[in-house]
Amino acid sequence: MTNQRKFRDLAITLVVIQLGYILAFVWLLFLKDHAILERYLGFNIPHYKNLELMTLIITISTLTIFIYSLLHYFKASYLEQEYAQEKLKNELSQNTIHLLRCHRHDFLNHLQVILGYIQLNKTTKAEEYIKNINQELSDIRIISNIQLPEVAVLLYTKKAEANQSNIKLNFDFETDLSEIAIKQTDLVRIVSNLIDNAFYELKKLTNSVEKIVEVSFNYFDNHLVIEVFNTSTYIEDTDIIFTYGYTTKGELGSGIGLYNVKELVEKYHGRITVESDNESGTTFIITI
Repeated sequence: MTNQRKFRDLAITLVVIQLGYILAFVWLLFLKDHAILERYLGFNIPHYKNLELMTLIITISTLTIFIYSLLHYFKASYLEQEYAQEKLKNELSQNTIHLLRCHRHDFLNHLQVILGYIQLNKTTKAEEYIKNINQELSDIRIISNIQLPEVAVLLYTKKAEANQSNIKLNFDFETDLSEIAIKQTDLVRIVSNLIDNAFYELKKLTNSVEKIVEVSFNYFDNHLVIEVFNTSTYIEDTDIIFTYGYTTKGELGSGIGLYNVKELVEKYHGRITVESDNESGTTFIITI
């Protein structure tokens, strides 16, 4: 990120310098009579031989450096995106393996508890326990209905993380998303960033505060609408949060999370809006 900022600042500086040289070169071409220019500026201009040629050479050199720096900057941005995608794929693979192991472990534990109740002739307790398990499995069924394996793995993982942090993560999926035009990897990057930001804000609160995050996927007028809501947070300036490098996490933040989300949404000609209320909370709404 630091290198990208340096290249961006360098590119801007070179553009300004280049424009200055071009302007000077144009004046020298069209105002051959230095006396006119001197009267306009109010002071004498030193006369140098082949000044126009020197200015042209400097302009071309500056332009070449600028183009090289800009290409290097774009290459760095592209490599950063590729790295983020590969990192995300690796995390999803690791999370899938971890989830399978956890589900296997939990399944065996549940069977042992149910068997214990039956052996002790406590059938009522066994029924209550099975009902509680069924309630937990309802979230898994809801997630499975979206027909997006990579997104499903992400949401399973976030559900487990929410439970560990005393956060209630709810899902609302009213449609089959298997035919959406957006790539799953891009969708995962968008949703994971928004959920992570919601978790970060809620984790800062005391345990006495109710912590809720709600994620919904719906179709309206042939558009995919994603909403991520969290309680107990308020964003005063909902525009600056998408600025490159802006972060409220200090050294822990990179300042590119929401910036990348906005870039990904606009890549699909979509839009992202934020509704934040001091009492109810904050909602990120994405329409693609």
